[in-house]
Amino acid sequence: MLFRLGDDNFALDTEEEPWKRTGLRIGLYADPGSGKSYTAAIIVEQFLDQGGTVVIFQPRAEWETVKIGYPDIQIVGGPRLQDIPFTASHPRLYADAVVESGISLVFYTPDAPNIDKLVEFMSGFLDHLMKGLERERYTALMLSETV
Repeated sequence: MLFRLGDDNFALDTEEEPWKRTGLRIGLYADPGSGKSYTAAIIVEQFLDQGGTVVIFQPRAEWETVKIGYPDIQIVGGPRLQDIPFTASHPRLYADAVVESGISLVFYTPDAPNIDKLVEFMSGFLDHLMKGLERERYTALMLSETV
C-alpha cells in the first residue's frame, strides 16, 4: 500500500523496508481541532482506494459519512445509515465477517450497553480479528477514535 501525506508528496510504501518487514503502525496524537480526523480520513480513503479493508471504532456519529464514497462499508449501530445492529455479545461474528469476507466495518461505540461491555466487546473482537488476519495472512486497517 502506498500512502501519500502532505503537499510535499511525502509517501510511505508498505512494500519497502522497514515497513515490509515490520508492518506500518500510525498514531495520531494532537490537540482537539488540529486535524487528526482529517489526516485519518486521508489514510483510510487511500487504503480503501487500494482495495484494503478497514475497521473503525467511533464514539460520535462522524465516520458513517465515509459510506457515501464507499458504499460497501457496513455501519454497525448508530443513529444514521445503520446497516447492521450493534450486539456487544457477539464480537466473533463481526471479526469473522471482516476476515472471511473482507467487509469494512464502522462501529458506533455508544451503542454498547456500558463501558465494561464495550471493553469486553473490543477485546474479544480484536483477539478474534488478529488471530484470523494472521491465519489468513490478510491485512486490515484499524482505527479507533476517542472523544
